[in-house]
Amino acid sequence: MTSSKQTPKVSIIMNCFNGEAYLAEAIESVINQTYKNWELILWDNCSTDDSAKVFKSYNDHRLKYFCSDGHTTLGQARANAWQCVNGEFVAVLDVDDLWVSKKLEYQMPLFDDPDVGIVISNANFKFSHHEKKYFQNKYPREGFVFNALLKDFFVCLPILVVRKSFVDKLDIPSFDPEFSMIADFDLVLRLSRISKLAIVKRTLGIWRAHDNNITYAQSEKIYIENKQWIKKYEKTPQFFSGHLDSLRAFENRIERAEIVRLITIGQKKKAFLKIRSFSFKGITAYMLIACVMMPFSSFFIRYLKYLKMRSVLLDNILNVFLKSPA
Repeated sequence: MTSSKQTPKVSIIMNCFNGEAYLAEAIESVINQTYKNWELILWDNCSTDDSAKVFKSYNDHRLKYFCSDGHTTLGQARANAWQCVNGEFVAVLDVDDLWVSKKLEYQMPLFDDPDVGIVISNANFKFSHHEKKYFQNKYPREGFVFNALLKDFFVCLPILVVRKSFVDKLDIPSFDPEFSMIADFDLVLRLSRISKLAIVKRTLGIWRAHDNNITYAQSEKIYIENKQWIKKYEKTPQFFSGHLDSLRAFENRIERAEIVRLITIGQKKKAFLKIRSFSFKGITAYMLIACVMMPFSSFFIRYLKYLKMRSVLLDNILNVFLKSPA
């Protein structure tokens, strides 16, 4: 067990809007941490259920409750919660996700390298009837990984801890309230430009996958925000300097994901026009056109997505066509 007197404080942000169903499990996964020097900040985004009652039922001075003056987007709520942190390091745990008891104990020593500003680990995606690992075959590279993250973003919130002193150096020293669906993507990308990323090669978090976070409506919002993000930072030429190939790969991926979404909801004409207007090459272009032309392709892609979430092998095969960009 780690002594709080010898360790830096970790501020854990937990944003909540009507999270009563899962909240107690998430809180207890923090309380059960073997690393003891932490504070848990619950930012209540005007919940109408018993979330506040559940949180306040715990008698622990490290649990701190804040309630928004009015309901906001998730991105704004994350930014508001950030203003309440007192720790040298910041982690994020959503109310429907979980940590294993030694998560912080395993992650914090990697910050002994003063250039490390981001530490992650493996996680389990938890579906209704099964689980699968986030990193299935091998771990991504470590170090200065802005280019790799832009090309293929590999960080999810339940496994993330960041060094606050590096975040304080950014133009927007927290989550950017301009973004909601991709606020974590934006923060990690900006932070990776000035600090290293390190990985604990263990499964330390559980990310619950359910209807609210895998819907096609969410995919459309992610696409719109990704386009806004590119447009915003293209106005700062040095942001992508030396990384234009990865930026083009990222654009390709978000356009491909949007085409798949359009086909899935039966908007084949829009999908075809987007294929024509965007310069896809090789097998990807032929596969997308085939999906547009194929009868019952909307049902077929929905079924592939269903199988993809349940089969590691199929996930690897179809990842290049169906993977979400953030």
